[in-house]
Formats: sequence, C-alpha cells, structure tokens
Amino acid sequence: MSISVYQQALDQIELVMRTGIEAGIALLDGQLQDNIGNETALTVDDFVLVLRLFSTMLLAKPILDSTAARDSWRDACRKHSCKGKIVPESLLPIVLGRCKTLKAHAHDIGAIGDPDFDAKEAERLLRKQSNSNNSSMFIHFMRDAVLGNNTLWATFDPTDSANNPFLRLPQTYTGICAALGLQYTKDVTAIVVLAWNHLASGAPALYRPTVADAAENPLFRPHHDPASHCGYTGPLTHTPALDPQPEVVLGKITCKGLILPYMVFEV
Repeated sequence: MSISVYQQALDQIELVMRTGIEAGIALLDGQLQDNIGNETALTVDDFVLVLRLFSTMLLAKPILDSTAARDSWRDACRKHSCKGKIVPESLLPIVLGRCKTLKAHAHDIGAIGDPDFDAKEAERLLRKQSNSNNSSMFIHFMRDAVLGNNTLWATFDPTDSANNPFLRLPQTYTGICAALGLQYTKDVTAIVVLAWNHLASGAPALYRPTVADAAENPLFRPHHDPASHCGYTGPLTHTPALDPQPEVVLGKITCKGLILPYMVFEV
C-alpha cells in the first residue's frame, strides 16, 4: 500500500513538532481528519509547509482544544490556497460556473459604488432579471462586480465545457446545493448561479482543489486519483441526477466574462 501524502509530509517533520501536529489533527472533525489523510493533490513539500504553519498557530493558542485546532487549521490552510496542480491549457474548460448567496452577490454589486445600484437595488434587479438574456444596463454594470473575494470554487460541464454547467443540474435551490455539496445556514433563502467564459474573464490559472483550499469545510472530498486535473464535489444526495461534479479553484476575478442567463433560486 502506498504511503499517503499526509504521512509522507509528517515523516519530513522533526519528532517534537510532528507529535504536536498529530495531537492537533486528532482534535479536528472526523471528516476533516479523513480528508487530510486522503489528500492526493498537494505535493509533499506544500503539505509540509501547511503542517508546520498549523503547528506554529497551535502553539500560539492559550488552550489546545477542538476550537483552537479548527481555527489553526483554517488559518494555516488560507495561507496555502491554490497550491494544487494547475489545469493544463489543453484541458481548460471554456465555460465555468459558481454558486453564491443572493445577498453576497448583491453586496458585491453594491460595493462598486454606483448610487443607482446599491445592494438593495441590486438584489431586486437580480431577482427581476433572473433567467433572462436581456443585456440591460444592469447586466453591463454587473460585469464589474467580483465573482468571489478569496479563493473561488468553480464547476464546469464535463461532457462539453462550452455549456453552462448549471443547465445539466436540477433547477431548484435544493438540487443545485445538493449537486455542489453546499450546505448554507437557514437564513440563506436565495442563491444565484453565475456562468462565465474563462477566456473572456482573463483566463486566470485554474487549480485542482486541495484540503488547503477547503480548510475547515467538512463537506469537501479529495479526489482519489492523483493524476486527475480537477477535483469533484461531494453531493449531499446520491442519485443518478446528482453525480459528483468537476471543480477547480482560482483567484479573485470580476464578472466581466459573464454569460447570460444567470439564475436565482429560492427556497
């Protein structure tokens, strides 16, 4: 049996630090522990860096408990996002898509600073123009809004990456969330799904997701195949219509490559 990347990384760390790291990992949620042990996309060297930073942050905590372990793991991971394998040019998807809460996207539109499109008005217009191909002034304005402020998770259609990836998924709030492995809090009653042309967005580098990108999210599942160029989602419900969807991560970009229609789904 091959040795896991996690174990290979631990073996490169001195005994005293390694003992502390293992104690901290043991305090994490069981699924997080499984994810760390099953990681195949991080290089050993990058995993060593994550674990060393995790140890440093643990030592700075006044009490070593599950909260300290989770917070330290999250903060260490955030320093090592987008470290997975870069998707090769020959395999780059043409169209990508992501899901956001409606309020988050309305906030990002409002943050542009135009008095005609504050967050409240943006939310109203997002609902009104959902599933429309109308290229109104609002849509042109929305292209300046960010798609995500930190590491951005995106999916694509594995059968034809020129397609909007959300058209092959159940067209409901519950169906979209289930397919993408998203579990929002009860106060999130509306989501928006956005698709964009990768080239038109500036063609930023795309990376295979790792446990460092997922941080403390227990819904993440590492792809089992080290050779895969992308990751896959962990659907909340397992049915033929909700197979794992491919996913990649990238840095902050705007909606300039936005493809219509976007769609709003509500509970």
